[in-house]
Amino acid sequence: MKAERIQVELADGWQVVARPLNVFDCAMLGQRPEDDDLVALNEFGVKVSRIILTRCCGPLTHGGKRMRIVDKPFDEVKPGEISVDDLNAETVTRITTAVSNHQSGGPVVDATFPEGSGESETAADRG
Repeated sequence: MKAERIQVELADGWQVVARPLNVFDCAMLGQRPEDDDLVALNEFGVKVSRIILTRCCGPLTHGGKRMRIVDKPFDEVKPGEISVDDLNAETVTRITTAVSNHQSGGPVVDATFPEGSGESETAADRG
């Protein structure tokens, strides 16, 4: 049985299809730290984001362009790839929020950028 897919609209017409976290993703994450350990919670959040972006997302698409999000240094990416470290904060937030809301059974966010938001270039545009 296939997990439901989530269509996330990004800046300037870029799109990505994502899926919810699965049992294998959760096993990679390990146990969530205690609420009073802010450093560990922050590191856990980064780990969750990296897994969502590299394991739960298909390629970023725009027209005929496709960019696969990869977890490797920016200077090692190949054509058609973008390092997870090169994604801007707004793109990361839009994707992770959409997946997290879907995962929790909450409403999937409207992950489109409002007109005039100032978000005119994504890392995928630079790739």
